[in-house]
Amino acid sequence: MKRRVVAAMVLGCLLLGGCAWITGPQVSGRWEGTAVLEMTPDPEPYEIVLDLTEADGVITGTLRCPEFYAMLPVDLTGSLTGTHVEITGSLMAAPLILEGEVHRQTMAGTSSHRGRNSGTWEVTRVN
Repeated sequence: MKRRVVAAMVLGCLLLGGCAWITGPQVSGRWEGTAVLEMTPDPEPYEIVLDLTEADGVITGTLRCPEFYAMLPVDLTGSLTGTHVEITGSLMAAPLILEGEVHRQTMAGTSSHRGRNSGTWEVTRVN
């Protein structure tokens, strides 16, 4: 009897884990973290909030910088290929690119703003 219960539990875990593996990473939702952006003469990390929707590898959404409360949300577009994500927009009339990888509940990589490699970015899913 115990073997059947253990076998059922193991099978259930494998099914749940397998379904997550088959569907790949999910980026739809709200993400919070930091990104190094060239919004001042010395690039520094700023808080960012991403609200993203992903369907069939196409990403749309917005980016906000809470420190700049008067700044309107930035419209974003992008793509998800496997675990690789690339998100683009126009921040303060300059191109913004966030490129990186999705790992479970985090996304991280390199940021490019104003046509220069600014540094890194990392966000964590909050819902």
